[in-house]
Amino acid sequence: MAGDGGKKRGKEKATAGGTSDREHTPTRAEQKSTDRDMTATPKQRTSVHRPAKNRARTVRRAGIAACLITGAIFPGHGIHCAHGVPRSLEWTHPELFELFRDSVGFIILENGEKVRVLNLDTTANMELFMAWVHALFDGKSVTTQIGLGSFALVPVDLNPCLKRIKENPRTPYPDLFDQPYYEYEMRVFGSGESTIIPRHGSARRTYAHLSDVAAASADAKREGYEDAKLVAISGERKDDKKDWKLRAGDVPERYRVPPAGHDSHTSFLLRPDVPDLKFRLLSHFNPVFMIHDFAMKFRTRMRDPKLKKDLTPEEVRFFNGTLYPAVQHWFEPTEDAEEEVQEELPVLDNGQRSYSLRSKSKVGKKAKSDNPTKSKPMARLPKRFAKSSVPVGPSRAPPPPPDDVSDPLCARPAADQARTPEGARKLRNRTVPAASTSSKRTRTQASIADDDPPPPKKRARKVDTQA
Repeated sequence: MAGDGGKKRGKEKATAGGTSDREHTPTRAEQKSTDRDMTATPKQRTSVHRPAKNRARTVRRAGIAACLITGAIFPGHGIHCAHGVPRSLEWTHPELFELFRDSVGFIILENGEKVRVLNLDTTANMELFMAWVHALFDGKSVTTQIGLGSFALVPVDLNPCLKRIKENPRTPYPDLFDQPYYEYEMRVFGSGESTIIPRHGSARRTYAHLSDVAAASADAKREGYEDAKLVAISGERKDDKKDWKLRAGDVPERYRVPPAGHDSHTSFLLRPDVPDLKFRLLSHFNPVFMIHDFAMKFRTRMRDPKLKKDLTPEEVRFFNGTLYPAVQHWFEPTEDAEEEVQEELPVLDNGQRSYSLRSKSKVGKKAKSDNPTKSKPMARLPKRFAKSSVPVGPSRAPPPPPDDVSDPLCARPAADQARTPEGARKLRNRTVPAASTSSKRTRTQASIADDDPPPPKKRARKVDTQA
């Protein structure tokens, strides 16, 4: 065997611990590790290492090794394979990743259990940009300053897309949008950049190689499912910036041929009022990822007072009234409870089935209880001391205004019902027997008076019952 000079280790050869390999007893730590690997679902679902094949797959999906924005072609220009939603989102912003995964990820069978999986290293979330266009799209840093990119790519039919997302909050992304490519426009935030964007020819892709749209859609869906199943879950995180760049081995010759008119050049500034931004680009980006990126960049600016000043009143109204209500479940745990609905999807080539699951996200919240729904806690009434000198009759005076019911301390157990409005009404509609020096307080009287310091003691007077 390798490392042993080609000789096999003897059956009775002992290890340093004095036990042969066949008789090795695992330590407690090793046993726990083995048990955990067999039963637990790994939290990490996106590989920390960028698979090299993704660059070649992205080129194949685009049909040409050219920048989506400028039309510049490899190898004459440095082309990056960029992600719409950052692939690092899972380990830099795990709460946001889990919300997004639980909304649009695949439901697959893993160790006999259905689990939600989302792999961001898939061509539906990957495109080709020139290196400096990639930097403008991502912003300063997608790990420490996410959402600061200068522009976003937005589906031309944005409002119908938002409506579909809002109405199907727990649907895998290939079922939400099942076409192999879509039209997009560039949206610049704030005043934009003083950067000149060149454009080679029309720069608009044709996707003519995907002539069979139905087959291309099925292939994209199958690829997304396979990526979800084959995510790597081990290895140390490394700086993989060099892996962004296309290499010669990633690009066959047929994808390097410039289209007609490629030698003609135009240019425009990255400013919001430039008409060239309305130029419609054709991309295989799935709208789910582009809308998430758009909403993330918008949300970052809305949450920063300095950046929010650069937004117009119309943009603020659009975010508050249209965009964020449709995608809020991607960024915040929602309060609405949904019954789980399992929908079986078509059988894939490997015989596995994927499932769509509508369920309540449990990120940042406790799991829903099986107990019956409880009413909101009653408002507290000011505490009163029971008076024994005068019989208490029905009161016509309205109860005092309740305290703030949003206070979590307003909830009271069943034993304190006397402090609720219902308990107060019962007290007002009954007559408390006259007390004597030897009489004992009732449980209701005690529950009203015991929490606060008792009033000054007074000598009890005998009540004249013959009057």
